[in-house]
Amino acid sequence: MRLAEGHVNFRVRELRQGETYEIDTPNLAFTVREAGAFRVDVNENGDYTTVTVIRGKGEVAAAGQTYPLNAGERGDVSGTDQNVKYIPGSASEPDVLDRWAQRT
Repeated sequence: MRLAEGHVNFRVRELRQGETYEIDTPNLAFTVREAGAFRVDVNENGDYTTVTVIRGKGEVAAAGQTYPLNAGERGDVSGTDQNVKYIPGSASEPDVLDRWAQRT
């Protein structure tokens, strides 16, 4: 899936051998490595992306580097092309979108 700007909160209930779930943004690619719940936010310029792993595991790839993300972690990527900066952090508290997604 490609997300040029905006927000997506999604779940992968099962990840079978050989399956790949990936979200591409203007400055990174996020790949699900273990079933769970995830959120990706991209600013309107496409030069700042936040990936949050609520449950499960994933991996961010940006500018030729990869960064693993586990449950409860967040990765912020700023910049584009080969000039990006990765900042790891803890997942934020759930907001309105997260609470709505958990109910559905």
